[in-house]
Amino acid sequence: MSRSLISPVALTLLSMAIVHELCPPICMVQAQVVGIDLGSEFIKIASVRRSDGIDIVLNEETRRKTPHYVGFRGKDSYIGEDAKNLVGRFPDMIFTLLNRLIGLSPTESLRQWYHSDMLFTNALLPIPERESMAFSVQRGAKAVNIRYAIETLLGMTFEYVRSITASYVGEGCSKQDAVLTVPHFFDMHQRRALFQSAALGNTNVIATIHTTTAIALQYGVQNRGFGSMTKNVLILDMGASKTEVGIYTFTPAADGAKRSESLGTLTTRAIVTDPFFGGRIFDVAIAKMIAEDFHKKTGIAVLGDTGSLDGRKGIAVLMRSANRAKEVLSSNKECPVTVEGITKGRDHSTIVRRADFEAHCASLFAKVSTLVKSAIDQSGLDLSEIHAVEVHGGAIRIPKLLDVLAEELGQPIQRTLNGDEAAVLGAAFHAARVSGTFGVKGFAIQETIPYNITFSISPKASDKGLGTTEDAPVKSRGLFANASWPAKKSVSVNRTENFEMTFSDQNGPLQVLKVSGLHDSLEKLGHFSPERDPQNSCSVRIEAKLDGNGVLSASSVKLKYNEWKVKSSESDESSSTEVSEEISEPIKHDISLPMEWEYIGRRPLSTTEFESEKLLLKEQEAYEASKRAIAQARNDLETLIIGYEGDALEALQESVGISIEQTNVLLATISEVKEWLYDGDGVSDSASVDSFRSRQQEILTIVEGIRYANINGSDDVDDPTNEDSVAGEGDENAPNDPEEL
Repeated sequence: MSRSLISPVALTLLSMAIVHELCPPICMVQAQVVGIDLGSEFIKIASVRRSDGIDIVLNEETRRKTPHYVGFRGKDSYIGEDAKNLVGRFPDMIFTLLNRLIGLSPTESLRQWYHSDMLFTNALLPIPERESMAFSVQRGAKAVNIRYAIETLLGMTFEYVRSITASYVGEGCSKQDAVLTVPHFFDMHQRRALFQSAALGNTNVIATIHTTTAIALQYGVQNRGFGSMTKNVLILDMGASKTEVGIYTFTPAADGAKRSESLGTLTTRAIVTDPFFGGRIFDVAIAKMIAEDFHKKTGIAVLGDTGSLDGRKGIAVLMRSANRAKEVLSSNKECPVTVEGITKGRDHSTIVRRADFEAHCASLFAKVSTLVKSAIDQSGLDLSEIHAVEVHGGAIRIPKLLDVLAEELGQPIQRTLNGDEAAVLGAAFHAARVSGTFGVKGFAIQETIPYNITFSISPKASDKGLGTTEDAPVKSRGLFANASWPAKKSVSVNRTENFEMTFSDQNGPLQVLKVSGLHDSLEKLGHFSPERDPQNSCSVRIEAKLDGNGVLSASSVKLKYNEWKVKSSESDESSSTEVSEEISEPIKHDISLPMEWEYIGRRPLSTTEFESEKLLLKEQEAYEASKRAIAQARNDLETLIIGYEGDALEALQESVGISIEQTNVLLATISEVKEWLYDGDGVSDSASVDSFRSRQQEILTIVEGIRYANINGSDDVDDPTNEDSVAGEGDENAPNDPEEL
């Protein structure tokens, strides 16, 4: 099996070359432009900057990816590594898989997958009014239960992403424009909910890109296009919670192609997905092997004990150990495993062997083959026409999976892409292309919408005219089907009364467009008058739009009315005979009608609900900001104390000289402050920034007093601004000889 991974350093240099060579200056950057790969297990961010090209954003721990966990303990919130480390101790307060739960209802099948197949133990709470869900979080000293919607928790993730990106790229960026990777199977509800989460986290989504498409785009960019060649590429992406297989074709650029499409065209031929099969399923398989071994030795069943906190803790630590074992088995034939606290007060040690693991997961490996076959069949290509195979995601490190894939395809897996970062780098390149800030040489991307949109109108038009009747059945008609996106369609309907348009996808109704004001507008035009010209005609035109993020909207609803008027023609002055005749011509009326959207079933946050969730996040951020300020003030005080107990005191002695008495006064003050800091109110929750600053000032006042006294020949180490200790003009006791000063 060939393996030619490009190092992160090489990728950075390549991206810098791309940005400098392919992105001539257009305007100064006004926002931080980023690509975000929002995975179930990890978050990865790549920024686009003219100085550094496309670069992976490092988190506060200087790591290239961040665990996708959000949690709480008391009043404090935790995100990333800090939250993940608390799972084993506080499993009910730490949440993950947020990007997969967004926009869904807690159906029985979803609960089955979440709890049984994925072995998560958090309770999914329904939000009946929106057919959505939330988690319950105990907050504060009184452990008050607060319901956090999935959108809100994911909004915390986006705010975290924005903050670490701002820290990484530095000052000068007032906002964040982002391109997000999304699974191909996301429906419109999920996409809309994802965008609301981003808005809660102060992130402006300028576009989305399907994950495998982002990987394919990075493949094309990394190769700088393929010249005059046509190339077919298969992309397998196996994340923690889903698997997608995409087949893409790269074709040469057309003559005269604009700059953003000058590398050629990237066409999606097929994307096949399994939304419920990902890398964590292999973790669960290992966890079950360990649990079975523990049951044989002790008779205690571990996995079924979710009713107690200790049981949920045991499952959390078991899954953590299983994940580590999977990683070790990627390069070793066996792995010693110790699960600390598998049940209350008990640990368990065993050995997991790769051969046993592969036998246990035989049916799972077969799923990968099935997905690949299906993708090739849908692409219309023969197996021999696949020129390259690339893999991405954490689960691709399983050797058996790669062997099965290579055997199925009859060719080695090339793995020229970075298996962790290709998707986020592709998203960042797409962000540079669509942001309007960079002039990027790139690919034209041709994709079709992953769902079909139909519409129906009710009530149906009456047979007697343009009115309506309640009895006639409503017929659905296609609107967007296998269309490239973004897309626009105009729909004209003949109606004289207000009506509703119901838009649906393959899963059922999505939303209703309610059109009003039609009858009143026609009445003002005299349409219902018996004297009207029978040639008068009317229709209503709806401009429907499916934007580049896959979200449906209507840009306008207009009444088109043709009113015929009769008038006399002018006489022909050049002729001796006057000819007078009546002619008719239409007056065209174009009137905008009021429209209102109503969502069916799952719906997004209303304006009021959005503001309420936003306030919840602002209150949390205000608390976290206060906590950071207190920590900084405490740290400053501790630094000051340590300094004047060591090097700073020596420096003071060398600079101005300091007596034993002055040293004792300073050290006594420091001792009092230390007692307050470590044994007094300094350790209480009521300690404020002002209290730390006040104690800091006590020490600084003594220091400045010593400086002043020694420079001015006084023994007074009190406040140097005290008038009684300052010698100067008007003081009869002031020394006259300058040397005495």
